[in-house]
Amino acid sequence: MKNKKLLAVSMALLLAVTPTFTGCEEKLSDFLVGVLTGFEKAPDPTIKNGRFNFSVTYEVDGEVKTISSVYVCEFKESGMLLGGWYISWNAYIEDPEVQALFQDEDMYTDMIVETNEDGTIYLDLMLNPEYFMNEPGYTRGECRPYMYIKYNEEVSNEKDSYGEDDVEILESYGVKILSYEYDPPLENIYN
Repeated sequence: MKNKKLLAVSMALLLAVTPTFTGCEEKLSDFLVGVLTGFEKAPDPTIKNGRFNFSVTYEVDGEVKTISSVYVCEFKESGMLLGGWYISWNAYIEDPEVQALFQDEDMYTDMIVETNEDGTIYLDLMLNPEYFMNEPGYTRGECRPYMYIKYNEEVSNEKDSYGEDDVEILESYGVKILSYEYDPPLENIYN
């Protein structure tokens, strides 16, 4: 085992100088990651695509609103980095009208209401492809929306931000989540 590691390190050092003369810089990094990880293969999901229904009903100043659509997850790639393996997904909300509610398409957070203290209340749907596609190593136990207040920089030094635990503060602005329903994650196998 010791000789095998010594050989791998020697090869890596030898190859570290080779790209200067051969022009193979991009392949060297792949090889070095392979050497350092023992050429471990990143896991690929057995099920590569999923569609998940979701619905969130919330109240803003007595008005009840519902956001519902289908969350689509598509396998993009898996690979190895020095920190270990990674899995990438393309994920989006299928309904363009619902998608348009969210300013950042990778973060499903919608501004609900401005506070009277230089803050904004947001609804975060907490949609994560890692959860729905049952990615190994994903540690959050459930998927559920929440609301929080984020204050501007000047006020945040004094008040900070308030999360879902500050129900009284959120309800004082007339906002609360009434109900939500998310499809469960897949029974996916990674190999």
